[in-house]
Amino acid sequence: MGTLPTKEMDFERLVEHFDHYDFELAQDPHPCYRYLRERCPLARSDQHDGFWVVSTYEDVHTVMSDSETYSTKTLIIPEQEIGLPFPVSQTDPPEHAEWRAIIQPWFSAGRAAKSEASVRQRTNELIDEFVERGACDLALELAYKLPADVIADLMGVPREDEAMFRDCANRVGDTSIDDPEGAGAAFQELFEYFGKLLDLRRHEPRDDIPTALVNATVEGRPLTYEELVMLCIIIQLAGFATTAGFMANVLWHLAEHPEHRQRLLDEPSVIPAAVEEYLRAFAPASVGRRVARDTVLRDTPLKQGDRLILLLGSANRDDHVFPNADVIDFDRSPNRHVTFGQSIHRCVGMHLARLESKVMLEEVLLRIPDFHVTPGAKPRLAVGHNWGVRSLAVTFSPGQRLASPMG
Repeated sequence: MGTLPTKEMDFERLVEHFDHYDFELAQDPHPCYRYLRERCPLARSDQHDGFWVVSTYEDVHTVMSDSETYSTKTLIIPEQEIGLPFPVSQTDPPEHAEWRAIIQPWFSAGRAAKSEASVRQRTNELIDEFVERGACDLALELAYKLPADVIADLMGVPREDEAMFRDCANRVGDTSIDDPEGAGAAFQELFEYFGKLLDLRRHEPRDDIPTALVNATVEGRPLTYEELVMLCIIIQLAGFATTAGFMANVLWHLAEHPEHRQRLLDEPSVIPAAVEEYLRAFAPASVGRRVARDTVLRDTPLKQGDRLILLLGSANRDDHVFPNADVIDFDRSPNRHVTFGQSIHRCVGMHLARLESKVMLEEVLLRIPDFHVTPGAKPRLAVGHNWGVRSLAVTFSPGQRLASPMG
């Protein structure tokens, strides 16, 4: 067990002008989250044309569980001018169920379990690329590569295209605020790439998601070209960004907390429980909602069209639900975190994300057990809807290469 760092912040400014893209907030958002829960659990921010900030477990659970009142038409604040909705993630009942059923089989618990060997193989291939050096950037060279490559395999993306695949996903996420044109260009690259891949799968079917999509129907009709491509893009983005950010956050914490690292080395059977506790403590995502009809939340009237941001990382630190919530406790039970969402929009890829995280931890602890943050290096943190470490320079005792490349 161990506590997480806190720092002095201008809480009044951060609350009144709450902005998930604020660099100061990104350095350690949890003290601000606590302030919100205790002083202003439903805050009104004047940033990005105004939105509500939902911070308690109870309120986040209420909003997520009521898809008729709180729509997923707004998932990101500020909204990006894409022009087309994302199927599944931006659809409400009753259409949502049919869209979700198309991709659900590819992310079932059973299918995730069957992929463990290939995930472990890819993990070791990535570790092989830096293990002999005795130093690396664990975020850039492992955490942000592994989930991108795993989802690329499911999407039928050839190995030679995986670097481009990762690059586009990173650019869409990293530049959406500061460089919307750069994000738009990356999005267009993905749109064109998946368009060509889908056309290829019509004539050369394989055991991959694009092949399944071109043969799928919604409301008794085939999916349109735009629906097919947008569905591919959201699967790729959703399967990469949040899992990668979470993995990097875990590696950062273990790099700075050798006592936790040692326990997992001594008791590998604890790793699945550790993954759940880290999911609670380091939830990477905050999600948006739009009020579909006038309602009241926490005695506050909300108007149709109002936007909200749900701070999942704050809900997971609510002491009313999680005693000593700022303490990392691998033995915590129960652990009803909301990192994967709730109700009909519960993350379809949660089984795969858990598996990837478990395998990554097992192999990192086995092969570079003494990794620590390189003296003088400062982890680089991302801002926005996916909070977390983007760069993590570490040092460790050099090891030997292990894996043979996959075909």
